[in-house]
Amino acid sequence: MKPRYWGILLLAFVHCLATAETLTQPLLVSTQADFTFFLCGDNRGGDTIYTQILVQASARHAAFLINTGDLVPDDTGEDWNHFGQMMRLCKVPFFPVAGNHDCRGGDLNHFVFWTPKHAEHYSFDYGQLHFTMANDSEDMHSDELAWIAADLKATTKPVKVVVHHHPAWNPSGRVYGMSENREPFLAVLKRYGVRYDFCGHDHGYRTGSTNGTTLIITGGAGAPLYYPTEEGGFNHYVAVTVQGTNVTFRPVPILP
Repeated sequence: MKPRYWGILLLAFVHCLATAETLTQPLLVSTQADFTFFLCGDNRGGDTIYTQILVQASARHAAFLINTGDLVPDDTGEDWNHFGQMMRLCKVPFFPVAGNHDCRGGDLNHFVFWTPKHAEHYSFDYGQLHFTMANDSEDMHSDELAWIAADLKATTKPVKVVVHHHPAWNPSGRVYGMSENREPFLAVLKRYGVRYDFCGHDHGYRTGSTNGTTLIITGGAGAPLYYPTEEGGFNHYVAVTVQGTNVTFRPVPILP
């Protein structure tokens, strides 16, 4: 092989290494210890509610907004263009995970445009918290579970948070969503001391705890609600306040 071709191959190899590093290292967003962020999910089709959440996140100076998936009703160019129009109201960093409605076209090519690394899964650090942003849009496949475990093992942050779409368990007993590798997923949360598990899919607000992990299900950002109001069936986002390693949260109702 001619020397110049060896050079081209070497450059390609270095580029691949750099790309792999970019996709596996967590994004360092901020070292600020005290902050508040907003958490919501399942906005698809509920523009009136979701736009209010976007406006409040910006007006109240949230550090960032996490969305637990189902950003659009269907994975079509038209729906994603409409979503983009709404997101012009969002003036804070945006960190979504994919839901089942976001991959109805068979892939996540549209969705990844909205992630900071243009990737189906990623992680980031903010203050003392590490966020593992997982992809269980179809289900919790074995390779995704392995990525979650590796990401959690690598972080040194004292507070670990996993964000995904389908609940692995539900205090209401109504909707799990996650069927593949449900028990192994819960075992990974326990093994690596995950303090918070944020997800959506179940259209309402639910919270509980298992094996030291606090579960927050937030699916009230606009999609049709599943429960009576008194049982968590109300439109909302969750305001999460962080002071060092102390984390508190409360649902904030949004009126139609």
